[in-house]
Amino acid sequence: MEEKILNYLANGLAASQVATLVGCSPGYISQLMNREDFKLNLKRRLIDNPATVDEKLEDKYSAVEHALVNAVQDAIPGAELPAISRALETVAKIRHNRYLQKHPSLLQNSVQVNVVQLTMPNFIRQAPAVQLNEKAEIIAINNEPMASLSADGVRNLFEAVKTQKTSIGVEL
Repeated sequence: MEEKILNYLANGLAASQVATLVGCSPGYISQLMNREDFKLNLKRRLIDNPATVDEKLEDKYSAVEHALVNAVQDAIPGAELPAISRALETVAKIRHNRYLQKHPSLLQNSVQVNVVQLTMPNFIRQAPAVQLNEKAEIIAINNEPMASLSADGVRNLFEAVKTQKTSIGVEL
């Protein structure tokens, strides 16, 4: 928890805001600020803060949002909520828009593209070798012989199938 407190303080938040965010008392933060090791770490962090400007601003929005939520909770008994509700809604919209700017893939109008890569053996990608006879009938594919039927053979085959089906009561 001390590390979080250190980060928030280095990002410019007041001790009372940090206490609200972290969930401790302002007195605890005051005690930390009186310790020499904590003071030294805070000075180092202030000089060499790894947080970006956006991260610092996000921390400040979080502190404001927490304060507004607390104000809404405190104002519920008095029912004077319209102004506080509008302020909370405004902060929430700002945070949501900032979040979407950081994560553009979450926008509703975005398009998701799935790329699928297939790896197939070479023999599948090559066209099959087809052998034809003098009547342009296929007699083999990839050197596998095919049983070819003449036109009369095909007619006879269909007649046999038709006769079989009509004999069992199926009409073609």
